[in-house]
Amino acid sequence: MDAIGLFGAGGGCLGVFLVLHSLLFILPVRVKRAVLEWWLSLSWMNYWLSVMFYPTLLLMVVGWAWALYDALGLVSFEELERPSGVRAVLVVWVCGANIVGLCVVRKASRLLRSSPQAVLELEENIDTNLLLNFKPPSKELLARMNAPTKAILLPEFHNGARIPTQHTRLLFVSNHALGGLEMPLFLEGLYAEHNIYARGLGDNFHFIIPGWGETLSAFGAVDGTREVCSALMRAGQPILVYPGGSHEIMKQKSDAKYVLKWKKRTGFARLAIQHGYTIIPTASVGTEDMLDILADLPVGFVRKDLTIPVFCPNPKLLQRVYFSFGKPIETGCIKDKHGDPDVVWKIREQTREAVEELISELQEVQKEDPDRLLKDRVMKNMTEAHCKWREGLYGALNVAAVDSEKKTK
Repeated sequence: MDAIGLFGAGGGCLGVFLVLHSLLFILPVRVKRAVLEWWLSLSWMNYWLSVMFYPTLLLMVVGWAWALYDALGLVSFEELERPSGVRAVLVVWVCGANIVGLCVVRKASRLLRSSPQAVLELEENIDTNLLLNFKPPSKELLARMNAPTKAILLPEFHNGARIPTQHTRLLFVSNHALGGLEMPLFLEGLYAEHNIYARGLGDNFHFIIPGWGETLSAFGAVDGTREVCSALMRAGQPILVYPGGSHEIMKQKSDAKYVLKWKKRTGFARLAIQHGYTIIPTASVGTEDMLDILADLPVGFVRKDLTIPVFCPNPKLLQRVYFSFGKPIETGCIKDKHGDPDVVWKIREQTREAVEELISELQEVQKEDPDRLLKDRVMKNMTEAHCKWREGLYGALNVAAVDSEKKTK
C-alpha cells in the first residue's frame, strides 16, 4: 500500500512537472512557438493549469504521510518484501523530487497563465543589460571560497603560456569531470593567473532549481542556449563550455574515466566560427580518480539515457587536480563558413582530439608526480616537520651540554 501513496504522489507531481519542464526549457524555440500557439487557442487549458496545483499538492501530502508512517513503522508493509534500506532511499528520492517539482510547477504555471508569450521571450528577447553588465566577483573572494578545496586538491595548471591574452574572444572547451567539482578551481585559477573570467555555459535545468540557479548566475554562469551564447560572443566576452554537459557530470559506473560524451554536438564550433572566436582546448584530470561510483539511479524520464551517479570520495585517493591548455584553434579566417557542416565538423573534431590528447598528457604528469596523493603529502610534511623538530631538539641539547661543561670548568 505504501507504493500507492509514494509513487502516486511522486508520479502525479512529476508528471505535471515534466510536461511543463519540457514545454518551458527543453523544446527548441521553433517547436515551442507552435505548441504555445495551440495552447493559446484552447481557453480551457489555462483553467486546467490554474487549478492543477492543488491536486498536485494533495498528492504530495498523501505521499509524505505514507512515507512518514512507513519510516516510523506505524504501518506494516510486509507484502512488499522490500529491505528497509531500499525503502528509505525511495522515500528520500521521491520526497526530494516532489519538493523540487512543486516549486517548478508553481513557478511555471504562474508564468504560463499570465503570459505564454513570455516563455518565448526568455530565449528570443534576452535582457542584454542584465546578461552583459555582469561584474565578476573579486579574486580575493574566489580565493577564500576555494581555499578549503585547494588545500586538499592543490590544483596545478600547465601550458598557460598558450593562452593569447591580448584579446578576450576566447572559447575554452573542456572535458567535464564527474560531479563537476573541478569547475570552481578552474575558473578561479584562470582568473588569478591570467586575469580572464570566463562565463560558464550551463544546462537549462540548473536555472530552474530555486536558489541554485541564482547562485550560478551570481558567479557569471548563463543558460547555454544559442541566443545567450551569441549575445556573449557579440560582446566579445570569454566563455567556458563543456560539450559533454550533464552526461559527463553524471557519468555511469561503466564509463571509462575522463571519457568524452559529446555525442554529435557541434553548436560550440558553429558559433565560434560564426563570431570569429579562438578556441582554447582545455582538460582536467584528478577528480574522477578519487571518486567511486556506487550506483546509477535511472532518470531517463527527464532526459534520455541519463542517470544520476551515487558516488563518494575515497579518502585514500584524495589527490591533486591538474589542468592544461592546448594550442589555440583560430576561426577568424573561416567566419563565412559557419553554415558549412563539413567545416564545422572539422573544427569540432580538431577540438575533441586536442582535449583527448591533453587528458593523456595530464595522466602522464599525474603518474610522475610524487606529491600527487594527499596522504603522501601529509606523510612527507610530517616527516619533514619531525626532522626539523629533532634537529632543533639536538641543537638545544648540544648547547645545554656545552654550557654545562663551561660551568663545570
